[in-house]
Parts: sequence; C-alpha cells; structure tokens
Amino acid sequence: APSLSGSRIRFSQTSLADEAKTLPRCQVSVQYTQGRLGGHTLKFLQPMSRDEDSEPTLLCMECLKVLDSHSIKPSSLDAALPGPDGETISHEASANETDLFCSGNCRARFFGKRNGTSLRRQLFDLERGVCQKCGVDCHDLWQTLLT
Repeated sequence: APSLSGSRIRFSQTSLADEAKTLPRCQVSVQYTQGRLGGHTLKFLQPMSRDEDSEPTLLCMECLKVLDSHSIKPSSLDAALPGPDGETISHEASANETDLFCSGNCRARFFGKRNGTSLRRQLFDLERGVCQKCGVDCHDLWQTLLT
C-alpha cells in the first residue's frame, strides 16, 4: 500500500472562519442550468474586502484570497441588509459557481464541508480506503466480503 502523509488535519481553519464572519458580503446569485440543481438559482454570501476607499474586492469563499475574476460586477444595495448569521450584506451580483473560488481545490473544500457525499468521495480519493490508524485496506476488505 502507498505511504500516506499521516496528517490528521482535514479542514480545520477556524481562524479563517472567525475572520470571515466580520467581513462585509456580496449576495451572489448563481443560476444553474444543468445537473440536479438545473433551473434553480442559489444565493451565496461572498466575502468582500473592507477597503472603504476603493471598489469592493471579492474574496474566495473558502480561503479568503482576493479573486482575480473580473466577471463578477458587484453593485451597491440602497441599504445594507443583515445576513442569516449577522453579516452585513452591502452588494449584490450574478455569477457562475466557479467565479466564487480562486481554485478547484477551494471549491472542493467548500462544498465538501457542506455535503457528506462529497466529503466521503474526497476522503476516498485521498486515502483510497486505507485506515490511517492501523493501515488495513478497508475498501479491499469490504469488496472481498461483498463477493
């Protein structure tokens, strides 16, 4: 079996989560045309930089890095709105889901933390069914028991 890193840290970035709570938000509408969400519009609260002297800068939903994307054009709301967790929503925009993240890895982490199936798929891709504590290939054992 291949040697794995042994890392026990998965997705624990509490300092980023704490910082994100204080940032202003842009309500970004994403219109889905295909897949299980086809025909639906979801709204995401995209974090923005706090620089009051210039145009708002959108940040990655996961790592809070400044996004290079110029495809999202936030417009100011007439009055700021309170978000569900007390955030301040000051702008709105429309975008594609991929515009919300700086990379595919950040997108996968963001949705992995919110969807158990996605998280299990990512964990299997990383560990290939091998127990990190004892080294037993649990996936192979499960496949053997099924036959």
